[in-house]
Amino acid sequence: MELTWLLGPSQEREIPSLLELEKADLLESMPLSEDFVWMKALLQQEVEEQLKKKCFTLLWYYDPNSDADSETMKTAEVWKLAEVRVGREQQCQDAKSQQKEQMVLLEKKSATYFQVLLRCLTLLQRLPQEHWLKTHSELDHINAQYLEVKCAAMILKLTMEEIKILSDTLLRK
Repeated sequence: MELTWLLGPSQEREIPSLLELEKADLLESMPLSEDFVWMKALLQQEVEEQLKKKCFTLLWYYDPNSDADSETMKTAEVWKLAEVRVGREQQCQDAKSQQKEQMVLLEKKSATYFQVLLRCLTLLQRLPQEHWLKTHSELDHINAQYLEVKCAAMILKLTMEEIKILSDTLLRK
């Protein structure tokens, strides 16, 4: 930043240079114009190579099988990367919208299932009570019949004992 400031159009400086450099020092250290052109070409070639490597790396990320292709084929495929990225972005957006739709549908189904389960629980609570009352009255009826038959059997037994006692007493007289 200081170098830019030193080489700028203004010659008057109120603040002394932090690096204690003057414009003459910079101009003295600048490379020759041929070296400048050579450095520019070299840097341009180096930047192109680095960009090419980055593009091939990006291509490999999207298509791992592209590593076996020739450099010309890879270059042609790199040009298609923008379309691939747009396509994948669209797929991602579609997937997100489908996911939102599925979540809404899931929430609706969950609410419906919850309501159905609540109704089933109330039915399950009511049915045993109703069946218990019905079963209980049937059981009481069966118990009453059992006691009636048992009572009749006891009366018969008593009658038999009475007859036995009478027959024993009559035979002894």
